[in-house]
Amino acid sequence: MARGPRQARRALDRRVDRSRQLFRAVIGKRSGLAVQRKFRAVILELVLDELRDQRIADPEVEPTGRFLAGALVELLIGWLDAPSAVSALVVERRFVRLALPVLEAARGA
Repeated sequence: MARGPRQARRALDRRVDRSRQLFRAVIGKRSGLAVQRKFRAVILELVLDELRDQRIADPEVEPTGRFLAGALVELLIGWLDAPSAVSALVVERRFVRLALPVLEAARGA
């Protein structure tokens, strides 16, 4: 598999773990809507690139990408806003576990 969400998520996870406080300020509850929109757009592009690399059928790429990108962003925001200190790797594993059925459905469409 080429560069895509899994590799991008891992790189993002490492950065987030190192800069959790800054990341929380940027995309957490108190951040500006414009910043969150830009962050969502970046994540969406990463996910869409991965779906295209995985040869997901064209009519399924956009809705599947939006669904998965939204899920990833919400997991990250929830993780940042939560008092627990689970690692970014735990968040990634949760995302992958939840995303796999969506990918299978997109492949079968």
